[in-house]
Amino acid sequence: IGGTRSLDATCGLEDDRRYAFVDAHGVFLSQRRFPKLCLVTPTYPIGGALSLKAPGQPLLKVPVNDEGPTKTCRIWSDSVVAVDQGDDAAKWISDYLKTPGLRLMRFPDKAFRRVDIKYAKRSCETAFSDGFPILLANDASLADLNARLAKNNSSPIPMDRFRPNLVVSGAAAWSEDLWGSMTCNDLELKVVKPCSRCKIPTIDQATGRTGAPSGTDDEGGGPGQAEPNKTLKAFRSGTALAAVDPFFAAPKRKNDVFFGQNLVHFAPGA
Repeated sequence: IGGTRSLDATCGLEDDRRYAFVDAHGVFLSQRRFPKLCLVTPTYPIGGALSLKAPGQPLLKVPVNDEGPTKTCRIWSDSVVAVDQGDDAAKWISDYLKTPGLRLMRFPDKAFRRVDIKYAKRSCETAFSDGFPILLANDASLADLNARLAKNNSSPIPMDRFRPNLVVSGAAAWSEDLWGSMTCNDLELKVVKPCSRCKIPTIDQATGRTGAPSGTDDEGGGPGQAEPNKTLKAFRSGTALAAVDPFFAAPKRKNDVFFGQNLVHFAPGA
């Protein structure tokens, strides 16, 4: 993301992760279940409407609606009451994914979803993200990963495979593992949890193709054995990083792979 973006009080980038597609049971959808979701291109709400484009689909304009019918939606183990964005949007996404009963939901301003208290003791919020409002990645870490991919005769990958909303340059590769906080324009951001990766980094964001199998739901799926996760597992698994920090040494994390850091903030800023 280029340029300057505003942060709201505690919930991340303004209007970021405020929309989600859900299935007929209200469970959020992601590329883990439907890799071709990466080809849905949203346009930041301008003039009170969200625009959506996807291959083979007509342009859809959805008026921003915080006051319509509501539905309880589930993101992992969290439940939130979100606002349904109408039948036109529901038909659009159901047709695109060839799956009946899908809906587009908006996280309204009055909704509240707290981040995991184990990692952020002060009250911090997020919307439809996996768990935290800000995901940081380091350009140098990606360069190191791409160098390792080249040694394995694999193609380099762009940063969008990891879907960060904050990218830093000028730091040493993997130095973010040891960061506790950072300051941007006098705004303090707290680094609270390394990001364990699922299969999404294996999905080419330009084509929707992946070397990892699609799951039947979004409840995990593991990192898979396709690149870049295969290479990451050799040096960025919990087992490989156990000496860096006790966090990585937990037995439940031994097979996870890590790239990037989850951040929170406590005040608005830019």
